[in-house]
Amino acid sequence: MAAATLGAFAITLRLSSDAVRASTVAFSTISAGQLLYALACLSEERSGFRGLTDNPVLMAGIGGMLALQGATLVVPPLRTLLATTPLGAADLGTVGIGAVTPLAIREMLKAARFNERAQGGLRG
Repeated sequence: MAAATLGAFAITLRLSSDAVRASTVAFSTISAGQLLYALACLSEERSGFRGLTDNPVLMAGIGGMLALQGATLVVPPLRTLLATTPLGAADLGTVGIGAVTPLAIREMLKAARFNERAQGGLRG
């Protein structure tokens, strides 16, 4: 998660030369990334995408927090309080990729572990 956040910061800073924009991208990436990662932590065995509707309170919490995170980018008093700046489409894309990356890696590791067990463990 840290690597994805630092990568998002570095990419944005390199492309825009705007430290406030890069900081906003990093803040949004780590915030959204932590929320999405909660889905991967629902089970050590199965995909976090299975049974999303089984826990409506968690889904409401994640959705609500993502909405509040979005508000920090568009509501002027929150932007002032948190020293954020509005983000463009490319910046939001960077945030999305950075936020989803830890979740995707965790899900791929779970799938690989499941496949290894299904095949009877490692063969050498």
